[in-house]
Amino acid sequence: MLFAQLRDQAVNSDAASTRKLPAVERSTKMQNLKVRLAGVVIEEALEPSFALLDAVAQQWEAKQLAYLSPEKCTSREREITMSKTAKQLSIDTDKLLVKSEQSVPDQQVSTEMQVYEALRRRGIALAFTDSLSWEVHERYLQRLFQHLE
Repeated sequence: MLFAQLRDQAVNSDAASTRKLPAVERSTKMQNLKVRLAGVVIEEALEPSFALLDAVAQQWEAKQLAYLSPEKCTSREREITMSKTAKQLSIDTDKLLVKSEQSVPDQQVSTEMQVYEALRRRGIALAFTDSLSWEVHERYLQRLFQHLE
């Protein structure tokens, strides 16, 4: 299994980045996070998109930290309303397959508040995978945005 996984990563580098968390695991972890962060309302604009949660979970599993720009830190609300599904035909040996790929447009981050919300969503996603402490992330954001005053 290890050799098959390594070969798959070497041959198809996109396969690792497209792996999605199972819905049951995602909802359970999110409920646990909401209980843990009782004072934080993780709804609407602050709820991270499934794509963001999958990206952070993939980084955690691969043990490779990568920069996630604020534009990529989309909300679940935007993911539901603005997502587009692209269907593509592909031929595999003797079969004709229809693959559907869902894409979420980047988040708009033209104001300070939008950047702040995007960075908080990224912090929630990092806390979701236990990659970063929520309290440390909030102190970092406070210090970062104090420079705007």
